[in-house]
Amino acid sequence: MHTEEFFSNKIDKDIRIVIFSDIHYVHPGFNTKIFDTLYNEIVYAKPDYICIPGDIVDQASYSNLEELRDFFLNISKVAPVIVTFGNHDNGQGKAWSWYAVKNVYLREMLATIPNLHLLEDSKFKVGNICFYGFNPSFDYYETTNESYDKLVEEISDLKVKLDENDYNVLLIHSPYQIYNYLANNPDSELNKCDLVLSGHMHNGTLPYFFTHLLNSNFKTNRSLINPVKKWFADYCQGKVYKVKDGYIHDAITKFSVSSGILHYIDFMYRKHVTVLDIKKTDH
Repeated sequence: MHTEEFFSNKIDKDIRIVIFSDIHYVHPGFNTKIFDTLYNEIVYAKPDYICIPGDIVDQASYSNLEELRDFFLNISKVAPVIVTFGNHDNGQGKAWSWYAVKNVYLREMLATIPNLHLLEDSKFKVGNICFYGFNPSFDYYETTNESYDKLVEEISDLKVKLDENDYNVLLIHSPYQIYNYLANNPDSELNKCDLVLSGHMHNGTLPYFFTHLLNSNFKTNRSLINPVKKWFADYCQGKVYKVKDGYIHDAITKFSVSSGILHYIDFMYRKHVTVLDIKKTDH
């Protein structure tokens, strides 16, 4: 667990967000001790909000979600849980062969969790703190390989209206194109967002201790390769230092079951949450 700081003159008091992404839950075979680790870190952090931007399950067809449900029940007692979906939450397959699956079981399970808010072009607001969730389609992720034009098309269909006087937090699973979009569309409703939270990039497949040290010192968030198969891509992990405040979690599961044989080295990667402190300023 580590902490990143952001600053805003919109908030009345400091707020603390815990973020983690890309659980990629499977049944059977998921090491549920990971849930104990995450829960203990969350309790220790004492957050005001818990954000999970996608890829909760590894395959959308999974129906046995009892262990995952127990984990969500536990953390929902600590603070409000804000969730969006990722590409795996709406798909089925392996490696580069995926097809869309309507997610019934995960959606039904999440609906049973008190104090949990699934955001799909919708908001969760407390005072002037507003969380908004945007879930790009399966076609965006798998058919167009996260093309910029497809993202622009889907954003144009959003119904969201945000208040620029609120402190707005956008949850979107993939950070790959969203920062380019915000830079190119200053009048977009989404540019009223003050902070963007994402996952998806799995830290570019590199160990966290290496990339965090590198990217913190050089004010970047590049890594080896991203899920769109771009080498040395930007927006792979950590704090975003340009365009818009943002944070990209480096993933709970780096190599999921759907990644094939690489899954067997996933135990080598640390499992942790990140604490985001948003500090009140006067200017």
